[in-house]
Formats: sequence, structure tokens, C-alpha cells
Amino acid sequence: MTIHSEGKCITGMMIRWGDRCYEAGGDEKMISEISDDLLDELSRIDPALWSDFNSVDLSSLFEEAKEAWLQYCLQEAIGERGWFFLLDGNGEEFIADITIFDMVCDIIDGDWANSSTEALLKAYIKAVKVVEGCD
Repeated sequence: MTIHSEGKCITGMMIRWGDRCYEAGGDEKMISEISDDLLDELSRIDPALWSDFNSVDLSSLFEEAKEAWLQYCLQEAIGERGWFFLLDGNGEEFIADITIFDMVCDIIDGDWANSSTEALLKAYIKAVKVVEGCD
């Protein structure tokens, strides 16, 4: 059996659980991956956060640990700016909103994503662009 998911072709019997896909008798397969375009954009709009994210040896981390580390770095950067965020989702899709109080309580609505980290990253990029007048 071949399953096509997010542009990837996966062979074998698969079991879906949330945003993860497991191969029967095999290893977990990640369905959602953060695009290189989003990561490149993050490196351009916030070099300090990008430096923090890369301050650990990313090659030694498995994918979920990399995502968790990125989410931690995003949460820290949001807090340092005095912003607040809200993550919501249904287990398969996630969305994040960022509230910026110094802009008369402006709420930046994020876009739906396949992981909470990707949702937070999309909202963060939007918020930084709004604050810096790039959007």
C-alpha cells in the first residue's frame, strides 16, 4: 500500500495519530515539517532568535527535539518583546495568535499549520513584520 501525504510517498501500512504517522512495525514518520522558506524568513527578520536557535548542535537532535527547541526559542522571543501568544488546534491543525499591547492591543492572526511550532512561527513572522512596518 502506498499513501501520499503532503507531497511525500510513503510505502507500507500506516497508522495516523494526530500529526504523526506510524508505519506498522516501523519507525514514526513525521507528516509535518517546517518549510525551509519559513526558516529562511525567520533568519532574515530576527537574526538574534536565529542565533539562539542555532546555539545548540542541531545535528544531534531528532526532529521532534528540533521543533521543541524552536518553539521554546519563539516563546522566549515573544516574551522578551512583551507580547503574548495563544495556540489553538484540533490535534491535526494548529493556529497561533500574538497579542502586541504596545500597538493598542493589536492581535496578529496566524495561519493554520500542521504543528503548533509551525503555527507559532508563522504568527511570529507576521508580528515582527507588522511591528517593523514590513507588511
